[in-house]
Amino acid sequence: MTSGKCALYIDALAEDKCSNVYRIHFYIPKADFSGEFTFEMGDNQTVHSFEAEALSGACGAGGTFFTYTIFGANTEDVAAKA
Repeated sequence: MTSGKCALYIDALAEDKCSNVYRIHFYIPKADFSGEFTFEMGDNQTVHSFEAEALSGACGAGGTFFTYTIFGANTEDVAAKA
């Protein structure tokens, strides 16, 4: 896949100073990718090296660069906007 512009979704894990682990979901309505990568299928893990820059001006995004939601195991879900 070659670089270009598209929406980007990122699922990640984060740990706070008290060792609580949270799942975080980032949504970037318009991202400009650089680098090349392919999708590999099979039994082995694959590392994809690329960079993306959040851009404003995505249709319907209202100038938002990104939003994120934090999900906690024993806490109420928290939604946030950047």
